[in-house]
Formats: sequence, C-alpha cells, structure tokens
Amino acid sequence: MKQESPNLITIVVPTFNRYPFLLRLLRYYGSFQFPFPMHVLDSSSDSLDDAELKELLRSPRVRHTAYDPECSPVTKIAEGVKHVTTPYVVFWSDDDLLVPRSVDVAARFLEDHGDFSIAQGQIARFTLDAVRGDWPSLNVSPFVQHSYTSRRACDRLLRFASGSCSLFYSVYRAQNLRSILEQCVEHGFGYYWSEMALAWLSVIDGKVKSLDTLYMFRHIHDARDTWREGSSWDCFDWVTSMKFPEKYAAFNACLSEALVRQDGISQGEAHQVVKQAFWSFLAGGLTRNGRWRYGWRATKWGGRLRRFVRARPELLSASRRLRTFFPAGSRGMSVSTLKRAGSKYHEDFLPIYRAVMETKVSP
Repeated sequence: MKQESPNLITIVVPTFNRYPFLLRLLRYYGSFQFPFPMHVLDSSSDSLDDAELKELLRSPRVRHTAYDPECSPVTKIAEGVKHVTTPYVVFWSDDDLLVPRSVDVAARFLEDHGDFSIAQGQIARFTLDAVRGDWPSLNVSPFVQHSYTSRRACDRLLRFASGSCSLFYSVYRAQNLRSILEQCVEHGFGYYWSEMALAWLSVIDGKVKSLDTLYMFRHIHDARDTWREGSSWDCFDWVTSMKFPEKYAAFNACLSEALVRQDGISQGEAHQVVKQAFWSFLAGGLTRNGRWRYGWRATKWGGRLRRFVRARPELLSASRRLRTFFPAGSRGMSVSTLKRAGSKYHEDFLPIYRAVMETKVSP
C-alpha cells in the first residue's frame, strides 16, 4: 500500500452537540495515527467535559475551532474551508466513519485526472439496533454510488439528478469548493440548498469518479442532526415553503451560469436543462420521502425487475457478485462477508467494525 500524502488533503469535521459521536470518530481516526490534517468546526452549546475527547482534540494534527452555537452550518463550513491550505478537502460527518486510505486514493486520482472535479469510493449505511447483552446488532446496507463521465456537463447533470447518489462527502478540489460555498453564503442558502449546490455544481465543473474502494460507513440513527435546522426534513414542506421560489431562482441562476461556461450553450438552454434536472430530482425526492414517512409500497416494477434478473444468468451472476460486497436480504444485513479475510474490503472494514462495536454512543 502506498504511503498516504499528508500534504494533499485536509479533513473538515463540522459538529454540533454530538460529542459522543465526535469521540468515536477521533478514537477511530487516531488508530491510523492522524494521517491528514483535520479541522474540527465546533458550534456546540453543550459543555465539553470529556477528558479523553479534550486530549484527542489537542492532537498535533487536529485543529479545534469553536463557533457560536447560533452560527449557521453553511457559514461555519465556508469559514472553515477558507483556512484549508491543501489542494484537496473532504467533509467528514461526526457520526460517520471514513476510510483514510480511500480518501488518499481519491485525492491521488484527482491529482492525476484534471478533468474530474470530485471523487469518492463505495458507501454503506449502518444501524445499531437492539442490543444482545452488551453487544449491539450491526446491520449494513449498500448506498450505491456512480461515476458521471459524460463529456458534456448537461448530460452529467441530467443523469445525476435522476438518481439518488450522495456526493457531499466526496474529495473536492479546495479551490472549487471555496467558490461554491461563497455562492451558497451569498445567496443565503440553508443546509439543503447548499448540499444540493455542492453536488450539482461539482457535477457541472467536471467529471465524477466512484472508485472501487470502501470509502465510508454512514450511521443512520435518530439523534440530533449536525447540519439540519430542526429535527427532520420533509421534501413536501420544503417545496411548499414561502422561500422556495426565491431560493430556486437563485439556485437555477447559479447552475445555469455554470452550464453556459462549461458547455457554451445559451442562458435559455441552460435554464431549461436545470429545470428538467430539478423536475427529475424532485419526483424522486418526493417519492422516497413519502415512502419513508407514510410507508408507501414500491411499485410492481421491483418484482418485475427481480424476475427479469433471475431469468438472465449473466445478470444474476452480476447481482450475486454485488452481494459479496454488501450482503443484503429481507432478513437484515450481515457483515460476515466483509469480515472474511478473502474480501477485498476486509482490511478497511475491520477498523470500522472495531470502532462501531467497541464504542457505545449515547447521544
């Protein structure tokens, strides 16, 4: 394995009143000897009392900056990224577990491929369910990511908007990220508009690479969110809010200008491309949010697709290969495959497994 490149990338960790998660993150990252500089952006109102956490925050490669608890998440991260001196930067949510080796692979990929704006690897979601004695039950599910490599920015944007990939925690070119965040602050974008702007403008700025490496485990839980204002997000409430027309107009203008620069199309054409992409995104978002909130059943297409795959040996074989990465099923997720030494993700998974199973988080 290549030596990590400490001068290539900075890790930025925004946090707000989730010190138990932050402690788990720093214990885990410390097990790798803090290979990259890390900047913790802390707007917590909770008292920082844990002695171990305070000691970890004083580590030579960790910079801990306190922000006013009323500081908006977007303002905080924009200010934090201004101080990044490395050419690449990645966000690390305090409740997730990122693989340092894979972050380095993504940064090296961008270093060698100037036509790509962001890169990441494979992501999984995990939950810690009812405990058996002192041990929680770990369930894992895949969060499939894709590459977007079309030559035209319009084509990349339309394809990305029609899916459900998450690009927020990719490795960014620091200069591009600063520019996007400045636009977010200028237009007063809140959390969700900013998350979208980071992904959509990155897709326009360049190609997107999804690497075949275990990159991140995202913890799904009911604790307070580091980013969102309020306890939960509702797509319908968002799109029917009083501020939506104003924010959408600003969002469309930002993206349209970027498309004009990248593809050389007219402002009118760019406006229509963004509108089409937003329609596609909104349809998927409302459907997914409705299923989650109201238990809507998936359409019959799911059953038809399964029958279609089973009838074709080559597709069935590909499906089985995918399940060796993240074994899934209606009985819940098993981590047995990832724990096997023969898995190509085994080496990166074991530190995550230890961090999750050995640290009791009670937010």
